[in-house]
Amino acid sequence: MTDPTLNPEMYGPDDIGKGQAALDARRQPRWPDHMDPQEARICGRLISQILAAGYAIRVHDGEDPATDITSSRSKIQAATAATDLTVYQVYDWLEAKGWTIVGQIFLVHGNGPDVIHDLSWHPQIEEMEDLMNAWFEHAVEGED
Repeated sequence: MTDPTLNPEMYGPDDIGKGQAALDARRQPRWPDHMDPQEARICGRLISQILAAGYAIRVHDGEDPATDITSSRSKIQAATAATDLTVYQVYDWLEAKGWTIVGQIFLVHGNGPDVIHDLSWHPQIEEMEDLMNAWFEHAVEGED
């Protein structure tokens, strides 16, 4: 996978550079104050799994994109739970196509441990189903 952080058109100025994950970790990203702590833990585990696997996320609030495609944990967390529905659109950088959506995770806030409502994945990328199911299992049952 090509390093997508080298594509400034798809990231804001804060995202550029290989040290973004380390910067985010030091900044202690915060969840919106109104977010249920149990949902925040589950979403946090989910974000960790996605970013650790080298994917990026665009947060969608159910009507409009709330972020650009990003690997910035702080931006993802800040945009989560702005409405009752949050969608994490998972992107991969494919050499032939550029940014390509490979999956979506639908979060319905107010459901506590059942915040992850649905998963969908790109049908032509065989490993995505197994990968997304593993992310789900870890998010719901894993430890921080």
